[in-house]
Amino acid sequence: MIGLHDGEIGGGVVRRRFTMNGESVVPGTKLSREEILALPINNRNALIRNKNLDVYPPAAIPVGVRHVVHIGSGRFDVIVGVKLNDRALTREEADALAAQAD
Repeated sequence: MIGLHDGEIGGGVVRRRFTMNGESVVPGTKLSREEILALPINNRNALIRNKNLDVYPPAAIPVGVRHVVHIGSGRFDVIVGVKLNDRALTREEADALAAQAD
């Protein structure tokens, strides 16, 4: 199974108990996007694959809003409905591209 990209996760709901940061997380607990992305990627993917955690996509993104998305290893993409860059960017490059007006 291929893992989900960070931009595909808007939040999630716990379906089976697991431990996160030393605390037991019980079924029905809602986790924010930030809480899920804070999990180590291998753990996150295993939780999703084993159906301990159901994730859902982000809410609809307003048209024209540019988002900087971390793609790993200190590299970023800029998204506005579609990816604007043709190669991975540094954080500074991505922020500059996101700040540009069309």
